Amino acid sequence: MRRLTLAVLSALAVVALILSVWWPLHTSRPTAFSPTPAPTFTAVPLGPTPTPVLTPTPLPVTGLLGAPPRICPVAPALDTLNLAALGGFSGPVQMTGKAPVWAVKGYFPARVAALEPASSPHGWPFIAIMWEIGPHRYPEVTVRAFALGTGDTAWWGVDTDTPQVPVLDLNPASEFPTAIDWVPFRTLLFITHAGCYEIQVSWAGGSRYTIFAAGETAGV
Repeated sequence: MRRLTLAVLSALAVVALILSVWWPLHTSRPTAFSPTPAPTFTAVPLGPTPTPVLTPTPLPVTGLLGAPPRICPVAPALDTLNLAALGGFSGPVQMTGKAPVWAVKGYFPARVAALEPASSPHGWPFIAIMWEIGPHRYPEVTVRAFALGTGDTAWWGVDTDTPQVPVLDLNPASEFPTAIDWVPFRTLLFITHAGCYEIQVSWAGGSRYTIFAAGETAGV
């Protein structure tokens, strides 16, 4: 009798164990699936936006520049070229420079430059220069001008009465692709103070330079 009782109790214990495991699985409601939220993107500051570096144009001149220096260094003499006619000029024309890059004499500074007055009370005095490239070769030409005493760059204007560029680039192939004779460029060289100035002209296969005194007085 005791053995039967123990067997019944063991069977009941097994049944109770099975029910304890099976019942929760079949009576509890399934939990809704919740995906793991994506991480939030936080922008990382990149620092302040860099300020563009701009080359400042020279300040306008508010008065007379003063008289040109009496003494400046002497540059090598330039070649000269005489033409019976040239473009819109009437009569013979003399040019100065070195082949194939020339300037019309009278439109290029000699030893002392007579500056044109500024076009307004707060403008820039200038020298008008007319370049002629050719008549058979048309290289790209780079022109720089600066004051010998200070190293200050003199700016250029092309078809404008205000400073435009610190380095002048004359490109006949771009401006006159079908040229068969002389190629003209009309430019202004702006001078902001009296002094000795140097103009450097360079192209593939050649270069030259000239030095002149620049200034402006009431009588100019």
